[in-house]
Amino acid sequence: MVSDGVGSASPCSLRLATMDDAAWLLSMRNDPELIALSSTQRAVEEAEHVAWLAASLGAHDRRVLIVEDGAVSRIGYARLDLLDPSAAEVTVVLAAPNRGQGHGVAVMHAVSECGFGAWPELRHVVAFIRSENMASVRAFKKAGFRQTVQWSRDGHAVYAVERGAA
Repeated sequence: MVSDGVGSASPCSLRLATMDDAAWLLSMRNDPELIALSSTQRAVEEAEHVAWLAASLGAHDRRVLIVEDGAVSRIGYARLDLLDPSAAEVTVVLAAPNRGQGHGVAVMHAVSECGFGAWPELRHVVAFIRSENMASVRAFKKAGFRQTVQWSRDGHAVYAVERGAA
């Protein structure tokens, strides 16, 4: 069970992704609704995805996590990318049927804690959220992130939200 750090809990757990998750992750990455909110805004080919996942699983500077519900079914994924020794970017994605169900805030908090545990020098976790995705901005704020700036990234207006180590 993961907690949002303010007393609420979600019956979810996090685990490191494996190559057995490749097909499911690819289907998530190619969800049209998620592509519309992505900075790349294109579908990912299977070979490209498998190569990316294989490299990611062995990388020191990246964690790919699977979010599972109490029944051990995958409901989403998260990614942490080390930007420098003191900062990491977090991405949290829930499958369509699981959005708005109260899992997001707890998962965002738990993924941040995972990053702080994985990299001892990590001091800040940041998410870059497209301006069209205000629901995610609100959820990250509920998870203890603070909105820092609005700026352009990859030609899109984004909000940066940040959380420091406890």
